Amino acid sequence: MFSFFTAMSYAHAEQEVSIEQLITQAKPGQTVIVPSGIYKGPLTIDKPVILQAKPGAILEGNGMGSVLTITADGVTVEGLTIRNSGQDVTAHDAGILIQGNDTIVRNNNIQDTLFGIHLDRSSACLVSDNFIQGDKEAPVARRGNGIQITAGGKHMIERNRLTEVQDGVYFDQTVRNTVKQNTVQNSRYGYHVMFSDDNRIVSNVTEDSVIGAMIMSARGIEVQDNIFRDQLDVQGCGLFLYDVQNGLVKGNKLLNNTTGITMDTVQDTLLQKNLVAYNAMGVKREGEIEATHLTENAFIANVRQIGGGTNWSTEVWSRQAHGNYWDDYRGWDFNKDGVGDGAYRMADDMLKAFEDNPLLGIFYAGPLHQLMDQIASAYPVVDEYPLMNVPFTE
Repeated sequence: MFSFFTAMSYAHAEQEVSIEQLITQAKPGQTVIVPSGIYKGPLTIDKPVILQAKPGAILEGNGMGSVLTITADGVTVEGLTIRNSGQDVTAHDAGILIQGNDTIVRNNNIQDTLFGIHLDRSSACLVSDNFIQGDKEAPVARRGNGIQITAGGKHMIERNRLTEVQDGVYFDQTVRNTVKQNTVQNSRYGYHVMFSDDNRIVSNVTEDSVIGAMIMSARGIEVQDNIFRDQLDVQGCGLFLYDVQNGLVKGNKLLNNTTGITMDTVQDTLLQKNLVAYNAMGVKREGEIEATHLTENAFIANVRQIGGGTNWSTEVWSRQAHGNYWDDYRGWDFNKDGVGDGAYRMADDMLKAFEDNPLLGIFYAGPLHQLMDQIASAYPVVDEYPLMNVPFTE
């Protein structure tokens, strides 16, 4: 009986000690163990400590402002469940607000917050292996972003899982970040880049959202080896490039979207070895494209391969005499160099009409479409160097 009451008293005493008291008592660089229990927020960490939460440790906000604010450099927070932030969009109320540098935030569970994690003018932080869930009952426009990066940069954002937020990872005037191996589901944009240069988006997934990655007003962006699939909204798109310069889009899979890739005002950008498959439209052009090349991509089983209200220049579709693989190309390769001896064309009247009247899709691949294919030879060439085989391992 004595042992029983002693144990009960010890568990109660642990929960009586606040996280703030534990941090106050800790020396800089010391590890602070947070026992299981519910702790009241908001909380500010203003010294470099390592905060390690035991399973069941919950930091509960009061519904105002951010739940956890980190102002010191060199802080680590891991294993904590964080919930109930404020709902002020202009203040970016978040589960975790990071204003220090060299911060590590990993293996946390963030729920019922407006923004998940906000890196505000900080640099060189690691945000990894966190689960962030927004309010699925709220309209998308009223949700916060899963991870927002405002100014600063040089962060590593990896292996996070984000669902039912507005944008998964949002870049705002920030540079030289790497975002890799994250998953975004049921949101607006998976990865949203605004006025941010020299960032890398690598080996991520977006699915069941509106746009896989929206890249806007960006220089030196790298979008490589990602999967953007099942964006089936009426405006659904795997990858949207708007006002992009010096970009690299390589090795991505754009699968089963309303549109695979949309391009508007793109300069000096290379799109190479991407798989664009099972989309209603493969690639769509909405604005100017200069010094930009699509080469060694594979276009497979799209209802329509190419679209847009502006004519494409032939130079866009190849680089160094290498074009793209088109599953509906019917040419020959007599010299066995892997490049079709005739050009690939896709500008027939039937397909032009599809864009204006989607109901005409019932005639796709039928006798009428075959007749229009014969007439299409009078129209401009799309790809002068079509490839006979998929130029990469799918």
